[in-house]
Amino acid sequence: LMWYGEEKSYARTGYMDVSSIADFIDDARNPAVAELSPEDFEAFVLEPSEEIWVVDFFAPWCGPCNQLAPEFKKLARNMRRKDFVHFGMVDCDEYKWFCSNLGIHAYPTIRLYSSGSYTADYPSNWWRDHRTMEAWLISHLPSKVMEMGGDFYAQVLDNDEPWLIDFFVSWCSHCVDFAPVFEHIAEMLEGRVKLAKINCDSWPNICHAVGVKAYPTLRFYGGARGGHIQKTGGIPIQSQNADTVVQLVENELNKAKKLLKTEL
Repeated sequence: LMWYGEEKSYARTGYMDVSSIADFIDDARNPAVAELSPEDFEAFVLEPSEEIWVVDFFAPWCGPCNQLAPEFKKLARNMRRKDFVHFGMVDCDEYKWFCSNLGIHAYPTIRLYSSGSYTADYPSNWWRDHRTMEAWLISHLPSKVMEMGGDFYAQVLDNDEPWLIDFFVSWCSHCVDFAPVFEHIAEMLEGRVKLAKINCDSWPNICHAVGVKAYPTLRFYGGARGGHIQKTGGIPIQSQNADTVVQLVENELNKAKKLLKTEL
C-alpha cells in the first residue's frame, strides 16, 4: 500500500485489515512519530526540558523492527492526549555511527528520555504490542493515581471524599492492560474523584475484606456521611472502558447529591 504526499511517500507491506489501513492513512496524513536525524536528536530529545521522548532505534532490513513499527505508531497516537510526551524514530542503518555512540547494539531498541536524559530501555523480553508498551511508558510518567495500602481504611472508608479504587495484582495481564486506562480515567475525573490502586499481592487482607475475587476489580466509595464509616465493599464498577467507568461514577455522584439534598 502506498501513500503519496506532497513532500514524501509512505509504504506498508503485508496483510492489512480495514483498521490497519485507516491507521496507515492517519500516520501518513498526520504523523505521530517524528523521523529524527542526529541533529534533530541533539536539538529536541537531549534538550533539557520538561518534555519526554520515546525513541525507536531501528534498521529497515530488520524484521522485528518492521513488525514493531505499526504498534509503536499506534502507541504514539494513543498518547496524543499527553502533549508533553513525544515519539521519534532513528534509522540506525543510515546513522550507524550515531546509534553506536549511544550504545545501541540491537534492533529494535526503544529508549525513554526524560528532561533531556536517558531514563530507561523497554525490556527486550516483553511483548512489543502497543498496550504493553503503553503500560510500561505510563509507569514512568507522573501519575494522578495514588498507590495505597494499609491506609485504605482511614483514607477511603472514613473519609468524606469520593474515591475510585483499582484492586490489582502485578502478574495479571488484564491489570497491565487496564493500568493506562485507569490513568486516563484519573485525568477525566480530576478534581471530582480521587483515584488509587491497591496491590492485592501486597495487601491480601484488604482485598479479601473488600470481596475482590477477580482482577482488576474497581470499587467506588462515595464518601462517609454523618460520621459513619463506609461499607468495606464499596460500589462495584462493572466496566474497564474509560468512558463507561466515568459515566457510572458520575451516576453515583449524582445519586449522592440528590440524597444529600433530601437529608437537608
